[in-house]
Amino acid sequence: MNFRILAGAGTGLLASACAGGPQAGLDAAVIACGDTLAQNAAYVRQHVEAREEKLKVIRFASEEAMDAYNEVTDTFTVLGIDLVAMRNVIETERGLPDDTATYTFDHTTDEEATARIEAAKACAGPLLE
Repeated sequence: MNFRILAGAGTGLLASACAGGPQAGLDAAVIACGDTLAQNAAYVRQHVEAREEKLKVIRFASEEAMDAYNEVTDTFTVLGIDLVAMRNVIETERGLPDDTATYTFDHTTDEEATARIEAAKACAGPLLE
């Protein structure tokens, strides 16, 4: 008799956990950081695309100036990939669900991209240790 009550209670707990959705039971910090990583990676990706489009119409004073511009763009590309990789690790290790949201931004800047990269790294650092 006691076994049936315990089994029923366990089934009820399992059902309530499943009913809570894929994020039920995840730490709020993990969810928030996953969202930050996804949104900031999307921002950086869009910023890289904007820089590449700008490259098509901009006139540089020298080849060195163009190379410097391309180097910054390449750095943002790599850092954006790093943010996606960090989220993937947290997703795998912590059970974070896939991010299926679409993010669009009216305007991007180097400064904002840099700030978003730093914010994402700051939240992910403790979760990746």
